[in-house]
Amino acid sequence: MAVLLSLAGCGGPHSLQIFRVSVVNDTSGAVVVRDCDSYCSSSPIAIDLQPGASTVFNRIARDHKIFSITTPSGTHVGCLDLYFATPRPGAQVPISHATPCRTTTLPWKKIALIVAGIGLLLLASIALLRPRTP
Repeated sequence: MAVLLSLAGCGGPHSLQIFRVSVVNDTSGAVVVRDCDSYCSSSPIAIDLQPGASTVFNRIARDHKIFSITTPSGTHVGCLDLYFATPRPGAQVPISHATPCRTTTLPWKKIALIVAGIGLLLLASIALLRPRTP
């Protein structure tokens, strides 16, 4: 449904241009490219790339797609965001351009502190607004 709405809002399916890009292992060691936005041990897509090898992905413009990069033994290399502002058919994205992965987990401690603070303010307000008996 969301896809249909986004297609309708962007001028229909003719405005989406799917283009192919390559992820190239330009490093001296083998890597594993996984379809996830942080380090993961399982994923629907896990591609082993030897040095010099590449793999192709279909992309659309203005859409972030993040891949986790590890060594075959699981050592973290980084993440690649296959984001393109405009279609770039044939673009090559080297593994050496991987950057540290962004965390996707919510900052639960900060959220808990904010909720606790709001709760204390509500309790104080209730105590101050309650009529006092002589």
